[in-house]
Amino acid sequence: MPLADFYTTHPFHNKLAFDYWIRLNKAIDMAEDVLKRQGKTLENLAREVTVMFIRHCPDPELALVFKCKPLEEWTAGEVHLATGLQCVQCLPHQAQNLLSQAGTVLVGRKTRQPT
Repeated sequence: MPLADFYTTHPFHNKLAFDYWIRLNKAIDMAEDVLKRQGKTLENLAREVTVMFIRHCPDPELALVFKCKPLEEWTAGEVHLATGLQCVQCLPHQAQNLLSQAGTVLVGRKTRQPT
């Protein structure tokens, strides 16, 4: 049941997408800690956070951006950039690692390789 709290994490009314992104990352970090103590792992934590954020995005305009390509094609790095998060130090340690490993980034409607 460690993932139950994560999957019930939904955005608060009148909060920014940034707040929801942070809450999801904190929730998955806590779930990962519990799973480790139980000797279990979840294969792709970044995918879980990305899917939850896109499905429950609290910002209507941002939700439209996420419809420009299939859910499965979004990476955590792209979602991070799409939310306009600039302060990597504000994110949990795991999210920082995901961002450093992101392969492509979304720039408007075009994608490019990071420099």
